[in-house]
Amino acid sequence: MGFGEPTGLAAKPASDCAAAMTIRPFDPARLPSSKKASASASASIAPPDPPTATRSEPLLRSPDSQPVPPPSTRQKPDRVPADTLTKPESPKREQERTVATASSQVPKQKPPLPWFAIWLGLIAFSGGTSAAAFLWLSTLPPLPDCQKLPPLAADADLLYCTEQQVRSDDLDSLRKGLDLIEPWSPDHPLYAKSQTLMAEWSKAVMEIARKKFNRNDLAGAIALAQEIPKNSPIHKEVEREIATWKKDSQRGKTLSTEIQAALKAQQWQQAISKAQDLSQLKGQTWQNALNVVRQQVNVERQARQTLQQARNLANLGTDPIKDLGQALVLLQQIDVKSYTYHDAKIAADHWSNALLKLAAERWSQKDVAGAIAATQEIPLNLPLSATTQERVWCTRAQQLIDAKQIVKTTLSHQFLTLSIVLPAIQRIQPQSQLYAQAQAQIPQLERQLQDLIQLQAAQTLAHQQGLATLQLAIRYAKSITADRPARLYAQSLIAKWQEEIQRIEDRPYLLTAKQLAQADTITQLQAAIAEASKIAPKRVLRIEAQTHIAYWKKQIQILEDKPILAQARVLANQGKLSKAIQTATQIRAGRALYSDAQIAIQGWTAQIQIAEDRPILDQANELAEQGSYTDAIRLADEIRPGRALYGEAQAAIARWIAAREAIYRERAEADNRDRTADPNGVAPPESTAPENAPPDPNPNGISADDFPTPKP
Repeated sequence: MGFGEPTGLAAKPASDCAAAMTIRPFDPARLPSSKKASASASASIAPPDPPTATRSEPLLRSPDSQPVPPPSTRQKPDRVPADTLTKPESPKREQERTVATASSQVPKQKPPLPWFAIWLGLIAFSGGTSAAAFLWLSTLPPLPDCQKLPPLAADADLLYCTEQQVRSDDLDSLRKGLDLIEPWSPDHPLYAKSQTLMAEWSKAVMEIARKKFNRNDLAGAIALAQEIPKNSPIHKEVEREIATWKKDSQRGKTLSTEIQAALKAQQWQQAISKAQDLSQLKGQTWQNALNVVRQQVNVERQARQTLQQARNLANLGTDPIKDLGQALVLLQQIDVKSYTYHDAKIAADHWSNALLKLAAERWSQKDVAGAIAATQEIPLNLPLSATTQERVWCTRAQQLIDAKQIVKTTLSHQFLTLSIVLPAIQRIQPQSQLYAQAQAQIPQLERQLQDLIQLQAAQTLAHQQGLATLQLAIRYAKSITADRPARLYAQSLIAKWQEEIQRIEDRPYLLTAKQLAQADTITQLQAAIAEASKIAPKRVLRIEAQTHIAYWKKQIQILEDKPILAQARVLANQGKLSKAIQTATQIRAGRALYSDAQIAIQGWTAQIQIAEDRPILDQANELAEQGSYTDAIRLADEIRPGRALYGEAQAAIARWIAAREAIYRERAEADNRDRTADPNGVAPPESTAPENAPPDPNPNGISADDFPTPKP
């Protein structure tokens, strides 16, 4: 019977002692630790307390007062209910039922025999020992404390702690792990597990080495890969990969050299082709080489195109100074890392010397502006040789000292130029040919720098736009004496600030005059003119004041003459044109409304002339309709030039003359037909006209007026 079968005991008949005890089932969960396993096992099989008789059911006795013996052990147990076969009872219910059964069958028990107690103790001891052994085998040993690991710890504990510390991205922990398991031989108990870990850790170290190789660190990658133990399962793979790295690195260096040579020789396609071969090698550096080379090819092509454009400009010859200056500006766009930059540096040096030569020629011709323009075309950040750069600095310094054209530049520009030129002049070494010239220029440049600093302070005060600050700025600028380099520029600033002072002083007069003029009355406008006239001649606001005064005077004339013109128009509307003209004539020449009055007078005069000449022209038209063209022409010709209907009369006269000439032609043609019809071909004596006599306009005695023509 096992420890886990308590139901079996309940199903069988029990003996005197067996009926009075109950075997408890084994429960490992109730055991707190392995040290108490034995005690727990012993306690799990303990005899129950002896049953006692209840008051309601006294013990059964025989007639001779002897206790009734227990039933036979061969007696069959009571029939088990059907539900107990399908659903086992819990140990607690089964124990209670067993005790109840035993109590009902045995009213009174005898004390157990000594041999049975010894036997029962042996059974309990053997059961407890078995339970303790089972618990010891089924419970894992405690894990080591990696923080307090002793120096002579077991290999299993060391491997466990090392495995917990190793991370795939931590090179130091990987090295410690490999150093621990590398010496272990195949007969070591943990050798199989160590080989698995060694393969895993070796792969992690190799991955770090590959990253070094991809960063173009071949030596570091090889050194790290060689740290992998020779007894590692992947050692052969490591050796093969190291050989591949060395081969690819050598091939990559060769191709890189060939690519740079092709770029330098401007063989773009060959460089790209070799870059494609380079990108086939292992390593991130080589795989990215194609994009890098393509970018470099684009840079080189652009640099060559820029250099060619600069050469074309320099050789243009239309304006040497401007052309060379623009060519030098283009050279600044060339990348300093390109192979073209070397050629650009040579070209910049050559063209800068050409500009310096032109500046010297202009200087000798007293063309200071041209010399400055030639020198300023040379950018200060050009890659020039040392000698050429020194010549540029000295030329700039000489222009800053001697040139009077410096006034045309701003103070900040002068200060910036001087702050660049002076340190450059001071850096010229004694072995230079221009050293003596530079040493002579340094004191003059320093004095000019002092003057510019003083002028800069004065200009800062002037920017406050106050009367007191402007006067103080002028006082600062006047302290620069005539023998100082910046004297001329100081005078220009003083003149400018004096104008600002005049504006501040005279602006109130002009503002007051404008406010008075807003009323738009004669009195207020006259007051505005008087106020603006307070601005004296040669003052800055004098011109502006005179402009406003002229406008206000015109407004006064309009206000004075507007009623006169209005009255004249009223008279004209009433038909009194002569009086209207006489009234409008009061507006004199030079007045604001004079032109308007003259236009109105011309219109009214035309109306008078039309009224006078229209009857004459109508009568002439009537004569022309009757065929009396000559009388009509004579009458219309009475309308003189300058009159309103003169143009219309002249047009009518032209029509009438044309009609009269047409009649003359018809009569002449009729006379020719009559002479042709005479058989003798001789004209009648009375019709013969003397030689050289003008033709008779009316040979038949009929007037042209007798032949009226239709009205055109």
